[in-house]
Amino acid sequence: MKGGSEVIRGGGGSSVSVVEAGMALCEHVQRQGLQGHLFSDITLICMGKEYHLHRIILSQSSYFYSLLSGPWKENGKPRIELQIDDPNVSAEGLEIALAYMYGVNPKLNGENAMAALAAGCFLCMENLCDKCVQFIVADLRVDTFVPYQQLSERHCYGRFADSIRNACWTFLCTHASRELVHLLPKLSLQVLCRLLKSDELWVLSETERYKLAKQALLDWKLARVKPTSLTPDCPVAKKTKAKAQSNRKSARNLTNISGSNKKAAHKATRLNSKAERKRKDAVALSLVETVKDCSLPSNETVPESDLRRLQRLWEVDEAELSKDESFKVVAELFTGGGIIFAHMEADEVLLAKNELQEAFLPTDAANDSMWHSVLLQCRVLKFRETHNQLDESSEDDEDEDEMDDEEEEDDDDDDEVDDDDDDDEEASDRDTSDSDGWSSDHSSQEDDDSNSSANRDGTGAGLNAQAFKRLKTQSTSLVSFSSADTYPPDGVNEKCWRTTGGFTWMAKPNVEMQLADFPPFRFGAEFVFKDKCWTPCLDLKSREVFYGGSMWKIIASNINQDKSQDDWLFGVHCRPLDTWEPTPTYQDSRQKVRFMAKLYIKTCHGLRCVTGTAVCKMRHQASHVRHAVGMHLSRTDVVDDEPLRVSAVVQLIDD
Repeated sequence: MKGGSEVIRGGGGSSVSVVEAGMALCEHVQRQGLQGHLFSDITLICMGKEYHLHRIILSQSSYFYSLLSGPWKENGKPRIELQIDDPNVSAEGLEIALAYMYGVNPKLNGENAMAALAAGCFLCMENLCDKCVQFIVADLRVDTFVPYQQLSERHCYGRFADSIRNACWTFLCTHASRELVHLLPKLSLQVLCRLLKSDELWVLSETERYKLAKQALLDWKLARVKPTSLTPDCPVAKKTKAKAQSNRKSARNLTNISGSNKKAAHKATRLNSKAERKRKDAVALSLVETVKDCSLPSNETVPESDLRRLQRLWEVDEAELSKDESFKVVAELFTGGGIIFAHMEADEVLLAKNELQEAFLPTDAANDSMWHSVLLQCRVLKFRETHNQLDESSEDDEDEDEMDDEEEEDDDDDDEVDDDDDDDEEASDRDTSDSDGWSSDHSSQEDDDSNSSANRDGTGAGLNAQAFKRLKTQSTSLVSFSSADTYPPDGVNEKCWRTTGGFTWMAKPNVEMQLADFPPFRFGAEFVFKDKCWTPCLDLKSREVFYGGSMWKIIASNINQDKSQDDWLFGVHCRPLDTWEPTPTYQDSRQKVRFMAKLYIKTCHGLRCVTGTAVCKMRHQASHVRHAVGMHLSRTDVVDDEPLRVSAVVQLIDD
């Protein structure tokens, strides 16, 4: 017996492997049973077709097993008629499901995968459903996204729909601001609003998020505008109203016609109605283009802002909309913390405030954001004055501890994770160049086997000891789409507090605010690989952005001893703001910067998130612990033919 496989020995002493015997049986059942209908004992009638099948084969499906053996009228009958009320089940999808029970491997494509999944769910065939879900997840592209997303949202297929929904959410969060912009109007309003305020959405800055939100919601509404929604001053509305009055006048004139003239008049009216229906589509095409101009009063010369135009379009048919599609849902995105104005430029915040005023929306979010910026600056500078002297006095002692910790084995990981001071001493002082060190002091959770090649081989071979030591404390998890809107969270006062990325912050500024009470900072980075390959000897770096007196960016570093291997670590980099840099912002010259952070990266396994708390030490205008909260990825974890996009959420905290 080769390879440990079992054998079945015949009477003549010849041996045949189990796999070969199974294949021979499947070929016989398919050829003689499915195609030849040999010894068929039941006829299935469905969708206008008859299928001559076998009860023993159909019993693989729990649906058929219950139908043919339970207390139902179909029990024992040679012919049964199947009624399927799921509109997604087609004749081709049903045939794929029936053939699968006979051992036929399904040949799925973009046209039949959803029908096969619907048929598999109806017949309770989990193995077939799993194959369909795997195909759909792998087939997610820009041109296939909408039907797959609508399938998962509009129909209940249990865990299979959840898997597709999570895959669509990952794809949507990564590509919504670029490749999927033109498809956002096809989403439901609830999903669109949840996306626009989610930290998982990849955008370069908060300003880009604000612009995307306005344009996406405006396109969503224009895609659903009706001719009756136009304002009375619109030329198209006037023309439509005049035509309707003319038709009503013609109808009244019919009552004054008698005899043979009445029949001719009816015929002429039908011809006019037919011609009018042909022109209706042409008018509808120009409707969306003209509605923007028509919504402006005739005496107004300054173009309306996007928010005002959005408010006008919503108010015309507000009474006909459901609660989930009311303008209150849209307004909450701009006034309830979905857009964090505190991390936009001052002139951009003023423009946003003017737009909120024009749309008759509260401007508290914009006003509070300006105070948040001022108070954060005061807090950082005050914190520097009271702590720098102490940090400088203990700097030499910490250097000696750091060098000792790097040589020690990682026997007490849990103690180091729970102790902030031990985490500070663990910081690496081995390199001040672009080959950066990593550390993390957040609570340790279970290791992420699917996201780390070190965990896959069980030994961490190929990684240096220090990097693998820190990887063991990383807390990574898959991000799933949540059908429930959890913003704001339960138990949090909506008027005083907001939650972003799991960080709860104070909505109303207060002079007593701690650093952790300020809104978190969100930014994104995009890495495009040359010739679809990672350069092993260089680090990948994003652009730098200012926050809290320091400069932040995302860096990917190769952490292998063998630089030819593609095992990388992505994390947040923080460095002090140099005095020579031309910027109107303030400079944070503290010796230590403690912060919480989250990173979101799309991988082959889904949207992954790593979270933690870290301390970045600043010395001589350079940061020794540059990376803090990081995620380990190998080349196989990254989706091919796509740029790697990383979203970061950062919040400063006090010591």
